[in-house]
Parts: sequence; structure tokens; C-alpha cells
Amino acid sequence: MENPRKRMTVATAAGGDGLQVFDHQQQQSYALNTTSALMLQHCDGQTTPEQLTELLRQKANVSRAQAEQLTWLALDELGKANLLEAEVARPRPLSSKLTRRQMLTTFATAGVALAVVPMVALVTTQARAQALPATTNGEPMTYFLKVTDLYRKSY
Repeated sequence: MENPRKRMTVATAAGGDGLQVFDHQQQQSYALNTTSALMLQHCDGQTTPEQLTELLRQKANVSRAQAEQLTWLALDELGKANLLEAEVARPRPLSSKLTRRQMLTTFATAGVALAVVPMVALVTTQARAQALPATTNGEPMTYFLKVTDLYRKSY
């Protein structure tokens, strides 16, 4: 099994409680919460999923089983967003086949903060990637948006 590795075309910047991610190849921006950010930052091809689980268990102060579920959910979310080089195969199925909604309910019942549940959100803008100015070497310039700016009400 290959260890998770983030794509080489991904640029990151701290943003709020999480991470702002821009993939130059996909021309897509993402907002990651703290849990997903922690996972992506350690997807270096050297860190195993088991090590990611232990890291999350310590940082989030959750049980080993909860950390394992959260780790695989984060890796699934990062994979669906195409932020990892390759899909990471699970060595064995999780102890239960929970849907995301069931997992949220289970964690809430167990007293785990829902903020710990991994989240990878696509940040959309009306500007087309082709309209973005390029740097002197032809690479597109990277812009990061605060997700909170997208929700400001105008009065």
C-alpha cells in the first residue's frame, strides 16, 4: 500500500482555522478545516495512514477507533477533491460502514466536537482560470480567498 502524498501542483496557505489550497493544474481552490489541513500537511509519501491516525488521535483527543474513522474520511475527502497523487487503499475495511451523516451523529453522541470531522470545500469564484494573470515564468498567480468573505451580507 502506498502512503498518501499530496499532489505536487498544490499550493497551501494558512487561512482561519484551516488551510486554503489551490491546485494549479486543476485551477481549483479549496478550504480545508483543521482536521483535513492536518492530514494534507502530513501527506508527504513517508507518513503512513496509521501514523496519521495516531497524530489525529493526539491532536483531537479522540479514541483510536474515532481517529481511524476520521483519518479515512479525511483521506477520502482529499482524494475526491483530487488533492492526493493516488487513491490510498485501506488495508482492511473500517469496523463499520457508516455514512458521513451516521458518523456525524455517532461523534456528536460521543461528545466529539463536530469541528473535528474532516471538511474539504470547493471555493468557487466567477473569475475563470484562463483570465488569471500569469507570473513571468508562465505559472498562474495564486489567489486565496477568505471563505468568510463569500458570505458577507451587504446592507
